Amino acid sequence: MSTKKKTVKVTLTKPHTHAGKPRKEGAEIDVTPRQAEWLAERGKIKTGPGGYQPVKTDGPKGDKGEQK
Repeated sequence: MSTKKKTVKVTLTKPHTHAGKPRKEGAEIDVTPRQAEWLAERGKIKTGPGGYQPVKTDGPKGDKGEQK
């Protein structure tokens, strides 16, 4: 069984340091889906058609984040 994490390839829209190395706008990097979400929230990667498209989920067992 492999312990390698699932990764996605994303394209930077702004300079960013990844794995300790400075990367320029337009560079493609491999990141985990959670890292891609973090980068997308900060506008650092291309999203939408031709870019990273996050998978929308309601959370575990249909939980929509509602507090009870």
